[in-house]
Amino acid sequence: MFKERIDCVIYTLKHRKALNDLAKAHGYHFPFHDLDKVFLYPILGKKLTHKLHRMWSRHHYRNGDIKNKIEAAFDWECARFTKPDKPLDAFETWQKYYPDVDMEDTLDKLDFLKNRTPMWVKNENQA
Repeated sequence: MFKERIDCVIYTLKHRKALNDLAKAHGYHFPFHDLDKVFLYPILGKKLTHKLHRMWSRHHYRNGDIKNKIEAAFDWECARFTKPDKPLDAFETWQKYYPDVDMEDTLDKLDFLKNRTPMWVKNENQA
């Protein structure tokens, strides 16, 4: 049980470093990204920590929107490098899980669109 909690902390620290390395390359810095998880995993365990983190973190989807879209985009983009269970890049994550969130301008600004056509444009052209 305790080893699983420590493994979660290590997993999160690796993700935090990758996210901030990527963000720095784009002129951003998120010193508090997922930091709550580092402290909560050992105390509360994986399930409760995950639930609480998603509830109060502005880079997560809540009530139909994401408040900190830039941090969310970096989170999605670097997850594929640090989280084997999350192989999608930012564009693919947006399209698959959050197509209702207006992320196109943010992803374009960060060059995460890579000249791709968003799903909603494809759907309109097919109609």
